[in-house]
Amino acid sequence: MTTLAEEMKFDETQPLDFTEIARLCKHRVKDLQLLFVDLETIKGRYTLSRFLPAGVNVSAILLTSRIKHKLQRHWTVLIRTNKKIEFFDPLALGKTMLDVVLGDKGKFTAFLKQIKAEFNTRAVQQRKEDVRTCGLHAVSRIFKHKLDNKTYERWILSIKSLKPDQLVAILTYFGHMT
Repeated sequence: MTTLAEEMKFDETQPLDFTEIARLCKHRVKDLQLLFVDLETIKGRYTLSRFLPAGVNVSAILLTSRIKHKLQRHWTVLIRTNKKIEFFDPLALGKTMLDVVLGDKGKFTAFLKQIKAEFNTRAVQQRKEDVRTCGLHAVSRIFKHKLDNKTYERWILSIKSLKPDQLVAILTYFGHMT
């Protein structure tokens, strides 16, 4: 028999895809209306209705960048509350760095500025080449979509004995088993 500690050793190099995130969130989060967006497939002008149409309060957005001739994907989350729109990036890259990694001449960040999206400011995901926990972080943020970014950052960073990457793996563990 394997121990819980053995089962909890997760592979940080394996990113989550759309179906895995959907499975982890489906029927588990109260008042969640989730949309998946692959930014690469959105052509033309970005509008709020393409990312958060009527009835949708959370959008999991998959970004694409090419760094050193290597394709990289990265999960982010756009959340609509009654009062504002929040943009959550587990790496907290910020507008300038997002422009650089996306290579879209600022199109996405201009859209986020136009809709007055508030960015999170603290990175919760490790910046290592083979750490691909952004999907786990997106799931955790989706689960806590009613919190604003600052409150979420305090919440996820409140367990001092674990790195946030380890914590989101634990938080999503049972969803992976079902």
